[in-house]
Amino acid sequence: MKIPDNHLRISIIEKIVAGQLDSALDLLSVAYEVSAPKFRVGTVKGHRSVAACYIEREKMIVFSNRDILCNPSVVLHEFYHHCISQTTLKGGGTDKNADRYVRRFLYGGEESPVS
Repeated sequence: MKIPDNHLRISIIEKIVAGQLDSALDLLSVAYEVSAPKFRVGTVKGHRSVAACYIEREKMIVFSNRDILCNPSVVLHEFYHHCISQTTLKGGGTDKNADRYVRRFLYGGEESPVS
C-alpha cells in the first residue's frame, strides 16, 4: 500500500495521539478510498490478550482499552487489516505486512532505523 504524503501522514498521526480517532480514520479512509471502520473498546472472544483486533464481517476495530485508541502503531496496524479486507475482499492481510505498513507510515515511507 502506498503511504500518504508527509503533510497528511503527520496530520493523521497527530490526530491519533490527540485522541481524535474518528477524524484520523476519516482521513485514512479518504486517502485509501475505503469506508471508515467502526471502532469500540472491549474484547473479542479468542483474542482477549491482544491490544486490538479487526473484525472483518463487522468492519470494526475493537481496542482492548481506551489508552490504545491513542497509539498510532496499533491504530495503523488495524486500519491496514481493514483497508486490505475492503480492497482485496480476501481477508485482512498478514500481521507481518501490517507491521511493515506501520513502520513505513510512521517513518515516512522508510523502514524504521531499528527493524
